[in-house]
Amino acid sequence: MPSPHDFETRSIPRLLWAYAMPAIVGQLISSIYNIADRVILGQYVGPMAIAGLAITLPVMNIIHAFGSLVGAGSSARMSIVLGRKDLPWAEKILGNSMLLTFFFGFFFVAGGYLFMNPLLSAFGASPDTIAYARQYMNIVLPGMFLTTLTFNLTGLIRASGHPTKSMWILVGGALLNILLDLLFIPLLHLGIAGAAWATTVSMTVAALFSVLHFIPSGGFRCFRKSGDPSRQPTVLFRRHAWVPRPYIIRNILAIGVSPFLMNLAASGVAVVINRQLLRYGGDLAVGTYGIINSASLIVFLLMMGICQGMQPIAGYNYGAGHTHRLRQVYRLTMAVCLLTGLLGTLACCCFPRLILRCFTTDATLISIGIPAMRYLTVMFPLIAFTVINSQFFQSIDKPWIAIVTSLSRQVLFLVPMMFLVPLLFVRSGADGLTGVWFSCTLSDIFGALLSAILFYSQRAVFRPGYVAPDRGPRKSHTPSGTAAALTLALLLTLAAPAKGQVGQMGSMGPTAPVSSIVSTVPVDTVTHAPRIGLVLGGGGAKGASHIGVLRYLEDHGIPVHCVVGTSMGAIIGGFYALGYNARQLDTIISRIDWSYYLSGSVGRAYLPSSSRQRTDRLLFTVPFSFRSPDSVGSTLPSSFVGGSNLTNLFANLSVGYTDSCSFDSLPIPFACVATDLRTGGEVVLRSGCLPMAIRASMAIPGVFAPVVLDTLLLADGGMVNNFPADICRAMGADIVIGVEVGDELVADPSRLRTLPQLVSQLMSIVVSAKTSSNRQLCDIYIRPDISGYHILSFNPAAVDTLVRRGYEAAVLAFAGRPAPAHPAGGRSRRRAVNLYADTILLSSVNLIGAPVSEQPWLLRKTGLDKGLPVTAADLDRAVEILTATGAWRDITYRVHRTGLRGDTLAVLGLPNRYDTYRLDISLQPEAPHTFGLGFRYDSEESASILLDLGLRRNRFAGAKLDLRARLSYNPRLYAAGSLSGFALGNLNLDYRYGRTDYTLTQPSGLQQHIDYDDHRFRLYLSDYSLLRFSLSGGLSHRLIHYRSLLGDTADLPSHHDNGTLTLFLHARYDNLDAPLLATRGSLVSLAVSLNADTAAGSLPSFRHSRWGDITLHAATHLTPGGGPVTLVPALAMRWLVTSDTPHRSHRNLVGGVMPGRYVDHQLPFLGLLAPHVVGDAALILRCDLRLRLGRHHLSLIGNYLYHTPDLEHFMRFDPSDLRGQTGAALRYAYTTRFGPVSLDLAASTLHPTPQLYLSFGHNF
Repeated sequence: MPSPHDFETRSIPRLLWAYAMPAIVGQLISSIYNIADRVILGQYVGPMAIAGLAITLPVMNIIHAFGSLVGAGSSARMSIVLGRKDLPWAEKILGNSMLLTFFFGFFFVAGGYLFMNPLLSAFGASPDTIAYARQYMNIVLPGMFLTTLTFNLTGLIRASGHPTKSMWILVGGALLNILLDLLFIPLLHLGIAGAAWATTVSMTVAALFSVLHFIPSGGFRCFRKSGDPSRQPTVLFRRHAWVPRPYIIRNILAIGVSPFLMNLAASGVAVVINRQLLRYGGDLAVGTYGIINSASLIVFLLMMGICQGMQPIAGYNYGAGHTHRLRQVYRLTMAVCLLTGLLGTLACCCFPRLILRCFTTDATLISIGIPAMRYLTVMFPLIAFTVINSQFFQSIDKPWIAIVTSLSRQVLFLVPMMFLVPLLFVRSGADGLTGVWFSCTLSDIFGALLSAILFYSQRAVFRPGYVAPDRGPRKSHTPSGTAAALTLALLLTLAAPAKGQVGQMGSMGPTAPVSSIVSTVPVDTVTHAPRIGLVLGGGGAKGASHIGVLRYLEDHGIPVHCVVGTSMGAIIGGFYALGYNARQLDTIISRIDWSYYLSGSVGRAYLPSSSRQRTDRLLFTVPFSFRSPDSVGSTLPSSFVGGSNLTNLFANLSVGYTDSCSFDSLPIPFACVATDLRTGGEVVLRSGCLPMAIRASMAIPGVFAPVVLDTLLLADGGMVNNFPADICRAMGADIVIGVEVGDELVADPSRLRTLPQLVSQLMSIVVSAKTSSNRQLCDIYIRPDISGYHILSFNPAAVDTLVRRGYEAAVLAFAGRPAPAHPAGGRSRRRAVNLYADTILLSSVNLIGAPVSEQPWLLRKTGLDKGLPVTAADLDRAVEILTATGAWRDITYRVHRTGLRGDTLAVLGLPNRYDTYRLDISLQPEAPHTFGLGFRYDSEESASILLDLGLRRNRFAGAKLDLRARLSYNPRLYAAGSLSGFALGNLNLDYRYGRTDYTLTQPSGLQQHIDYDDHRFRLYLSDYSLLRFSLSGGLSHRLIHYRSLLGDTADLPSHHDNGTLTLFLHARYDNLDAPLLATRGSLVSLAVSLNADTAAGSLPSFRHSRWGDITLHAATHLTPGGGPVTLVPALAMRWLVTSDTPHRSHRNLVGGVMPGRYVDHQLPFLGLLAPHVVGDAALILRCDLRLRLGRHHLSLIGNYLYHTPDLEHFMRFDPSDLRGQTGAALRYAYTTRFGPVSLDLAASTLHPTPQLYLSFGHNF
């Protein structure tokens, strides 16, 4: 179930899906009771009952208008307040919302009974329809109060993070209403009174469940004290929240006035429309309008459901200041609603008669309704645009813009046109009723234009840095008020370290500048210019908040004389000490591909083709060794991530300081903390290799491998000192500014379920006592708001938010304290070189750990050589290539400045000189053997398991052995031995056994069940380490032994065996970015072979047919602009070149999803699950259109099969011999870390009945 903090962290498409779908389902199903009333009344009572019910709609709209005045305003306001993390304020909004609902409920129920007849007459009731309308209103009016209460509370339930529960309340009420309709009207013959009683009873039940959501679980008490700790924080009924507060009521009504006026206007407009319809068309025209409204209600409620899903997301992120997420949710909502409106327009304009027949069988009503429906629904997309803008401005606290947007279509344009346009039609000789319908179309157009103008005027809300205004007083009980008060109190006093003591406080005025903070340090303790130290605590990705604090310090001229950090604080602090400013650090952190640096995986593009095909089939691969009895376990990975990629990242950013040095020599003196895993003690690193020191400080056990420095085995310093203010004092800091981003201890078990949450909790437990004492050492203590994020929240949106929150926390900490005009200190030492922005020249390249004989070949593969200019991208590419060989692990490098200058290098075309550096690449040998596991499930063969064992696979040269077994319905065994070399490639000898059992369809339509054993031996040469291209060729002998043949077997030998000798050549090109559901790249596979039938069980005698075989598969993936839509044109082709008739086992087969599933030469064809025999020359053209929404993929696939009896006819392309077949499929896929889950619905001209195919996992 979604929770409020998901508004900040979860992807917008998934979040909108999670909130909009329950709202849509709830809206659609709850609207069915309106449609059910009309359908059942129309079928069992008559058209006058439908017209009477339509007359009551304006009255119901007035009641709903008052309900929306409260409900929409309170839910939108609650979303904004929850975005500010103000739970008590949200509960006061809930209490005041209930008070307003009861207040308005009493008056509109009483007023409805007192003024019923005048209202119904004013809304267009005729003497024939008013009796039906009065009977309905007398019963349903009290129930309308409960309806309003239900819709108000379900909106608040959704805004507080429970969209699914909100949906089920509405769905339950609607389903109960439909059941009661069927009971009261057709069975008990209560007529229109039955519809009223059904609505009243069902809404009573729904209101009861809505109220129960906000009551604490401990008993049916309606109120609860705030101090009760038995329940996790959520929005509940509390005693103090039921006190009327004028400023809360004012804010609720200010936002709610927009939907209130919209519903009120709908009632007023309904009066005008009904009167005009009575004037130009009579009672049947009024009834027609009611039917069209009911039919249109489905489209409108789809839009409103999507908008309701958007509102809490937009309101929360508006309150939290996440403008980028606000922009995302608006764009996505607009796209979905426009598509919904377009589909609604197509349905209503193309099939009006069919839709109208669902409501009535009256021929007159249908004849009036067909043109009316087209006029009223043709502008659904423009209506969607207007409605979304109105709801959006309502959700972000722009009430007046929302009011004008919502009233523009219904009041400003529709009402005048409703009087003017029909009159013009009559005077021109046209039908006045058509003018009434056409007025609605024109008002939709002009309303959308005005909405676009208003939206353009408010576009500033999407700009980065836009801050939502806070409406109404905010007392000190709020979290932000408390934090501000504590920060101010902290800044009013200053700790001065004395002999053996910390915590001597001195007072200062509330407006003292930073220079006055320095001046308050006692003279007897400082004999030099006061030094400001900065402490940056650990917290994983949450440490991005440090950058916001650094930006504030720079913006206000506050100098930093030393930096101490732990874990992520060591990363930020270390690079700040190297000379990077806050904005540079922000750019680096935001642009880094953390998914690469926080993983040990190799990019698919760098894997050799043979390794790529193997890893595409496996879930995981584990290296191991047999060097000693316990070496199998000792060579298994010690962590999820080796960490070498991070070490190289730090090295690229610290060029010039990668040699061993004192960290006091950096532009700003620096120290970081690590944990010695041998003793559990604290290690303060103030010298050595800076990248390795930073890497050691953030090596979370189990996540990143520990670091060996001399005799020390170091891991994350957060386990011993996550907030090292004491180290900063020891470095001589007179004033300590501390920034803490670690989590507090979590008491709620539901928030300790994921690995990042558990790791963070363990760190907090271990260092809680030390952290508490170190806080007292800080003169200025800053704690940014890190709620909603964890140690691995490295996505760009999260980083942006955390940086902003760090800046805001610093603003609070330094509130009212202007910076000095000319701060003391500064950076005077040489700053580090950033290889992500700069270029260096290599004076030499050394491969440390690689055999001398292999080094020249390895250097050629990497493309590195002396005299070449390189950047970080070149070095990372070289590391990827070396890692992809499988022979090395933990590949790191250091760049050492030589002090030389490059020559003119004119031959290289370089206009500038570069500093020269020596590159040392360290290689650690990988364990030689690997074990892998794959898993797959599909609806054809059920579960399949793939076991993969490679002996000496991770070695460059020498003998290797591969063993593979597929355990499935059709099992396979594979064994291959190879002799590898650097230049000549591999010499391979392999054997494959397979058991195959399937049903084959002949061209005549007869089916044949085949069960056979397949033995294949191959001797061939293959490439060794080509990346995108692979080539192999040699001899193959295949023997098929038939176990069972059921069906036509006329052309099979009596012994049912078949042997084939083949001379083959295979070529493959693959640069796809993913094995399945790729978005870019191409895949081309070509196989050419010469074959001869041989006598089974003996040496080849060539006594049967001989033929050639050409098979081609090709596909390319096109994703314009990197967007969500991917187009995949593809072809598959196989030609048999022969004058003889090859054995049946070699004939062309088409069908299935995967190529080569039953036989190697099988061509896939969607729409056929079982293989079919086709002509000797076959070509399949295919095109996939795929839409990607996060992890969800929806594909529309079409393929066409063209085949002829032989290649000669294929080349002639004689239309009389065409044997074309078509097939299509709709595919839904969801990507997981174990492979995609895919569901196909397909059909073809060969098999017209739709077929379902389910699969999970990778293909093998």
